[in-house]
Amino acid sequence: MSPETTTVEWLCIAVLALAVALRTRGPAIDCAAERAIGIGLGALLTEHSCISAYGFYHYSPGWHGWAGHVPVLIGAIWVVVVLSAEDIAGAVWPNVTPGARHAALVGSLVVADAALVEPIATHAGLWLWHEPGAFGVPWIGMLGWGCFAAAASYWGRAVPRIPLGRLATPTGAHHDVLGATIRVVGVGVASAATTHVLLLAAWWGALRWTGRSEAPVVCVSAAAWACACVAVLACASLRRRVPFVVLAPRLAPAAFFFGLLAASPAPAALIAYAAAFVPPWAALAVGGARKNRTCV
Repeated sequence: MSPETTTVEWLCIAVLALAVALRTRGPAIDCAAERAIGIGLGALLTEHSCISAYGFYHYSPGWHGWAGHVPVLIGAIWVVVVLSAEDIAGAVWPNVTPGARHAALVGSLVVADAALVEPIATHAGLWLWHEPGAFGVPWIGMLGWGCFAAAASYWGRAVPRIPLGRLATPTGAHHDVLGATIRVVGVGVASAATTHVLLLAAWWGALRWTGRSEAPVVCVSAAAWACACVAVLACASLRRRVPFVVLAPRLAPAAFFFGLLAASPAPAALIAYAAAFVPPWAALAVGGARKNRTCV
């Protein structure tokens, strides 16, 4: 394993720890832990089965701690990705209750995450795609992020805990270990199965027949900036701003990937493309900060 990959893994762990520390709040720790573990399990099941069944990508062999074809650390990263996207969706669209619509919003936000992360991570060699696409990433790769995030967000709330008996701990607390375990497995399996259904529908319904050539990177960068302008205008028109405390868990991962981009010699088109993702999030952050100041 290369020292560079080891450094990336330690940085990932540090970023995850910071994101969790920034996000942790509320008393329902048992339910939060169950959802987190279910999402992480679902991520590992989904990615392993996708790599095995479709063979569209593979991870660099330099990673440590594998679960099949997937580094275990990737499952932990997915937990932060999905839960932080839920926080953003709840802040931007507070009237949308948890369910299919809320899950679709979470999936859409995570597709935007993938549009930034995938080209940078692929360029840095963290994983490699075998399908063509802009900056070495096919459209199905970015869409797959959203499919899993939507599925995990939905099933993470929809799968109930079945009470099957409580186990006393040395501290005197009681936990329904068996019921929680069944719920975690249910969330993981349901998320993986749903992701496969969505991916197959998108692939055979459209992406198998179109968009499989390498798009000109200059055009993709220009399109990214056009979308950024639209997103900034949309952020400016929001009546409800996203609190900075909700955005905070995403700032460290964003800084990590921009640092990764700076550390790897990158073409100008990729740098310009990545820069297009800054204005929309900056608009949300500035709006959230302004709201916090007006409430003081």
